[in-house]
Amino acid sequence: MENGSYTYLTDAEAKEAAENFRKQMNIHLDDSEYQEYLVWKYSDSYGSTPDLISLSDLSAANQSTLKSLGSNKVSPILTEKDRYVVVLKLDPSQDEDINELAGYSLATVQVEQWAESAQVTTAPAYDSVDVAKAAAAYDRLGI
Repeated sequence: MENGSYTYLTDAEAKEAAENFRKQMNIHLDDSEYQEYLVWKYSDSYGSTPDLISLSDLSAANQSTLKSLGSNKVSPILTEKDRYVVVLKLDPSQDEDINELAGYSLATVQVEQWAESAQVTTAPAYDSVDVAKAAAAYDRLGI
């Protein structure tokens, strides 16, 4: 929540909104639709998906706070420049896209290992072909 924005004219209003948002997120940890509503309600962007901020864009203290935050937990209000930030840290093991990507990566590694360890030789099969018999069979086809 950014103070001085159209939505929150004062720092106190912005901080109060951040605290309300944080409390409601804690209450509704298992309701993704309500979480989207909260993002829409308290965001300046009027979207239902939160603004993504790179961890590296945050202060060292806020980075440390978020790194120690457990999965499916809501952060305390973080003060960052002229805004208040509240983060819901999701469990990546519950994300379909991440699981699919991880499964794809594991499958790719397995296929690469099989390809590297595979030994393919055509010598016995090639040596077992009787060229004269194959030619005679071809001639009998009349092609």
